Amino acid sequence: MGRLEGKVAVVTGAAGGIGEAAAKRFAEEGAAVFSFDQVEYAKAGNQAWQDQKFYLEVDVTNEEAVMRAFAEVHRQFGRLDVLYTCAGIELMGADNPVDALNLEVWARTLAVNLTGVYLCCKHAVRMMLPRSSGSVINCGSPNGITGRGWRYHAYSASKGGVRSLTKAMAVAYGPKGIRVNSIVPGTVTTPMTAGLASDPERIAELTQRAALRRLARPEDITGVAVFLASDESEYVTGSTYVVDGGLLIT
Repeated sequence: MGRLEGKVAVVTGAAGGIGEAAAKRFAEEGAAVFSFDQVEYAKAGNQAWQDQKFYLEVDVTNEEAVMRAFAEVHRQFGRLDVLYTCAGIELMGADNPVDALNLEVWARTLAVNLTGVYLCCKHAVRMMLPRSSGSVINCGSPNGITGRGWRYHAYSASKGGVRSLTKAMAVAYGPKGIRVNSIVPGTVTTPMTAGLASDPERIAELTQRAALRRLARPEDITGVAVFLASDESEYVTGSTYVVDGGLLIT
């Protein structure tokens, strides 16, 4: 029996990267997984998901779209046990220190990375409250903890907001049986970070800074996600799990 047998989970940003790896692992562990992403299912381009029954095209910045998606989860299963918010963007080349930061870049980054998390948490928690049970997992970033994101002020601000929202939710919903935690991955080789491939010096810098001397694979993050989604973590809330290969300790 899998560690998530019988659970119903929603993973956002599940067409690729960290979200895709988590959705696959959750399904392998026995969960019914609803994969949310803005990419059309027919255009997702991943043959591994061709048998995925619960892929929903969702713009997490649009509350009506988010409401419809969670309504479909409720229609099919009547409950929700796990939310893992992995949808996110980092507009490399456009995100800058504030004196050079375009307002549209700021607004778009916060819309996806923070407002999108808020909207998905809002409607997930509403499904969890009647059962006084559930696990919310938000995907953070080292840039939301330290000042190392000095190049990317919009992204850093958005992830700092996710960190604070996670803790506030943990306090508010802990008495109601809902746990809220965050995972902070290091530099992960995903479509979002594909732009780094053209900057070998930056890749070498990030690799050298990690104590394990390599960048992460999306699969490296799934073990902690399964733990937080499972009943093994039933006394864990308000915590930040750093899965960065030792990036923040160097």
